[in-house]
Amino acid sequence: MYLDKLSYQALNLKDIDGLIEPISALGRAYIKQIRPYTCGAEADLTAQYKSIGKLMQILQNRYDFWESSKNALLHIDSIYQVVQRAGNLKTLEIFEIYEIKNFLYFSTIIRNLLNSNNLESIHQIPDLAELFIFLDKGGQRSPAFHLSSLYSKEYADLKTKISELKNSLNSKMQDLTESAKNELGIDEISEKIVVSRYNKELNSQLQNSLNFSLESENFANNTYRLRKNESILQIEQELDLLKYELAIEEKKIRVEITKVISVYEDELYKALDEVASFDVALVKADFGNKYNCSIPEINTNKKIDLHNAINLPIFLDLKKNGLIFQKLNLNFSNNINVLTGANMGGKTTILKL
Repeated sequence: MYLDKLSYQALNLKDIDGLIEPISALGRAYIKQIRPYTCGAEADLTAQYKSIGKLMQILQNRYDFWESSKNALLHIDSIYQVVQRAGNLKTLEIFEIYEIKNFLYFSTIIRNLLNSNNLESIHQIPDLAELFIFLDKGGQRSPAFHLSSLYSKEYADLKTKISELKNSLNSKMQDLTESAKNELGIDEISEKIVVSRYNKELNSQLQNSLNFSLESENFANNTYRLRKNESILQIEQELDLLKYELAIEEKKIRVEITKVISVYEDELYKALDEVASFDVALVKADFGNKYNCSIPEINTNKKIDLHNAINLPIFLDLKKNGLIFQKLNLNFSNNINVLTGANMGGKTTILKL
């Protein structure tokens, strides 16, 4: 059975768990789902200890491994729901595609770190390079994502037309602005002008101008706006139509991208699980080095043998107050063991080890 609430509290495990916090949002969500190992799961527990033991050794010898892993994990979020949406062919939004690419970028960094330190057999992050390349059409080799014109010729053509029309519109608006400046004899002018009602001369000029029209008025001010000619209005209408067509084409691309991502659904789930597992193992290894922990040996002989053991919460509390915890050596190898000693002598503390 799993530990019940009272046993968890009696062993001060909450205090110890509070010292082990995964780096990524993914890892923090993952560790909440972890439950104690049960009888019969000795092989899984041994594998977990093996992973943590190897990481402890690497962290002792390579500080750059900790920093590189930490920096990558800090950028990783839990995107299980996004992967699920893609798997169900729910068209992903741009920001969701970015989240996928961001995960691929930083999980690949972690994968390379594991491979270079012979840890790939313990944390088996799938190779998702093909998917990353597909999402990296511009070849930026970065976690950023934008809809590249390389995804669709129609999309590229629409973007080109829109860019050309915008340039034409800007040019015509500049011509209109110059004409208005010359008419009013003003050096600087904007598309919208707010004029005090008390400025009768400028109000008269604007009201009689061919380049401005009265947009609104109140008790204090009159607001005028440049009067766009037919040529400008036509360009704006064309731009609105092209932007509408661009939005349709963009959605088509997002549909296709979603379909491609859906093919990698299982691999993405696997990668998320492995990265989360690595995050938890990494901070446990860091905890192990920080508090001089050792990897226990599991036996089936009903034997408990402890060397230089401490009750960590009590140890830390004593250390804070300048006191020393007496490390303990214990051996329980009989079916019945008796603890004796004076009151306040540490019998309960021993049982909580």
